[in-house]
Amino acid sequence: MKGILCCAKKPFKIYVCINYLGVYHESCIERLSNLKLLRGYKVECCEKEEMQIKPCVFYLIENQTLKNIIQMEFEGECRKLLEKNCRFKDELENLQEELNLKDMQLENVKVKMRQLEDEYIQNETQLEDEVAKKEQSIRDLKLKL
Repeated sequence: MKGILCCAKKPFKIYVCINYLGVYHESCIERLSNLKLLRGYKVECCEKEEMQIKPCVFYLIENQTLKNIIQMEFEGECRKLLEKNCRFKDELENLQEELNLKDMQLENVKVKMRQLEDEYIQNETQLEDEVAKKEQSIRDLKLKL
């Protein structure tokens, strides 16, 4: 990260509370035990309901560099979330298309199965009719003999 205005060449790190954007110096993070370190430069220093003043917390950030850093980090996180949302949306659309295709295939299989059942029943009926005719022919022949 860039330095602050008074020490432009000296790097520094700030940590921001996710509950109300309170800002902590890195050195304060190391000595305060009530802070919960999160991913990146995020901390949780209190519950949202507590909102009490803590050491080294600036509720109004007057330093423009700090404002810019927080704004850039916030915009970066938003961009990441939007990209992730787009990927999920695309994946969801792909899965929906795949599901629709599977539904169509399943419907085709059902139609084919009904056709085969109808054909089976028709063939069975024809065979039963032929068997009945043959049996009748056999009975007729026996009577003639």
